[in-house]
Amino acid sequence: LAKHTFYVNGEVDNALSGEYMYDTLLPELPSTEGKAFIGWTTDEQFTDSSAIVTHALIKNTELYAVFGYSVTFDYNYVKSDNTQKGEYFTARVLSGETVKAELDSYGDPFRAGDDFEGWYLDSDCTKEFDPDSEITQNLVVYAKWSSMGSGGSSSGEIDTGNSDGNNSNLGIWIGVGVVAAAVIAGVTVIFVRKEKKK
Repeated sequence: LAKHTFYVNGEVDNALSGEYMYDTLLPELPSTEGKAFIGWTTDEQFTDSSAIVTHALIKNTELYAVFGYSVTFDYNYVKSDNTQKGEYFTARVLSGETVKAELDSYGDPFRAGDDFEGWYLDSDCTKEFDPDSEITQNLVVYAKWSSMGSGGSSSGEIDTGNSDGNNSNLGIWIGVGVVAAAVIAGVTVIFVRKEKKK
């Protein structure tokens, strides 16, 4: 065990400070005053994002809270059961940094039957988001979708790809894939689908 003293905004946090077993995951702080918690650092004059500490160290250590901003990437459409699809992922960066690297690592989101057309600063998708821009506040950005082959935007519209809410189309595609694989392998496969009682 090693003593870890946690500093938040220049003050010792007695609730967090104490002995931690080596390699234990360190506690996270909630976002405060419009900023997102990034992690802990041993450098009070923190300047390098690679110096973030996430696990307890082997020796007695003073750790300082680092805050930045969060950018939440929202799928921006409603499912057939009228619930919002929700977030794709959230990136946390230091003030003035960009989210380009995080966005590149996640790649584009996918939605069956639609083409992804980029990220926007508003849910109506009228103001395009530039991933190379410096982040100076917490943001939510929204995916823009268009129906394949139609050229029309469908952001925010209901996802009609699953009308019964039970992944029936997913089952069909899996079934087609299994049958195709079985035909290639010379195996007979029979699927029986039970109808739901009304």
